[in-house]
Amino acid sequence: MGRITVIIGALLLSGFGNLNALLPGIRTDSEGYFKRRAALSGLRVVSIGAYDQNNAGEGGSREYSIDVTKDTCGTAPDTTDEPFYDTVVGISLSNSSLVDVNVKRVRFVIPKVASGRLRSAKLTPFGSGIVPAGASNHEILAFLLDVQGSSKALAGTSDLISDTTGSKTVRVILRGRDASGRRFVKRARTTFIFRNVNRCQ
Repeated sequence: MGRITVIIGALLLSGFGNLNALLPGIRTDSEGYFKRRAALSGLRVVSIGAYDQNNAGEGGSREYSIDVTKDTCGTAPDTTDEPFYDTVVGISLSNSSLVDVNVKRVRFVIPKVASGRLRSAKLTPFGSGIVPAGASNHEILAFLLDVQGSSKALAGTSDLISDTTGSKTVRVILRGRDASGRRFVKRARTTFIFRNVNRCQ
């Protein structure tokens, strides 16, 4: 026992980088300080994609190229507005735990844009945010972009997304509780292309 105490003490003094492995339920976050584990080991993000044509939850196909500028279709005087909708993101999750998980808030972060890093509001999934125990590919939905005139803004903000933004890695942060009341945070990322997509018929 004395030898084990000495070994652990030596590791602490030396700043041993993998001390987490010796301390179940503890992790080091990106700022470098210890806190209680906030991720559920049974919850996994399977895939992330966008619904950009008003077809979320209707068997629509996910897309990764997102239209952020509304154009005019046709030639004057016979012109119409290009179809242009809010952008919804579908997040497919698996839950191998024995209890249901309730995703209560979703937040999107777009780093490295012209104005810096953009954050959406903390959004409530529409429909249900519950991922049943044992689910293997359960989709929850949340708004990524809101239509504002002929442009789109990051959901819950006034931050307009330019059609010159191009390909960006979008971070997704999920927060909620499991059926036992334990809070969790789950992070994932995907790549979307923000541009002017021609959807005139």
